Amino acid sequence: MVVRENADYLRPSVIRDAHWGVRALHVIIVVMVRKYETDEERAEARRLALYRYNHSEKGRAAQARREAGPLAPLRYARYRETEKYQATQDRFKESGGRNRLATTHHQKVKAERPELILAWQAVASALRDGQMVRPDHCDGCERTVHLVAHHHLGYAPEHRLDVQWLCRKCHKAAH
Repeated sequence: MVVRENADYLRPSVIRDAHWGVRALHVIIVVMVRKYETDEERAEARRLALYRYNHSEKGRAAQARREAGPLAPLRYARYRETEKYQATQDRFKESGGRNRLATTHHQKVKAERPELILAWQAVASALRDGQMVRPDHCDGCERTVHLVAHHHLGYAPEHRLDVQWLCRKCHKAAH
């Protein structure tokens, strides 16, 4: 039997209770079979494994060491010269930058209700300038999660900074 070097390509398949003759012999037979039926399944499994590693504590520590090293700027400069980098930049520019769906939604809101955009910008500026501080917990349920500013009095210029800090669940319920 030929076993490939790739450990994730093959997996042991166990066959139990093979019967021979009068007596039942309990034999475990190990047969090497393909773990993934298609190359796409294999590529997806590798992608998921890499994702899990990169988002684990060990993976994040390794990434921090790479980024903190003296060769990091040189590695990035070398990457910018590759076709892969150029393709990524082209895709980003074609999509309109950032998240295409968020950008489309933002443009739609800007055209239909410009007062919303002005209220959002006022809150963002106040947070950036230190005039307003985002609290640690939701005003509705006291959970400590990511909070959004809910303009409970409306979007009029005099109420742009009158906000309740709510979690996404409470914000959805408020609307």
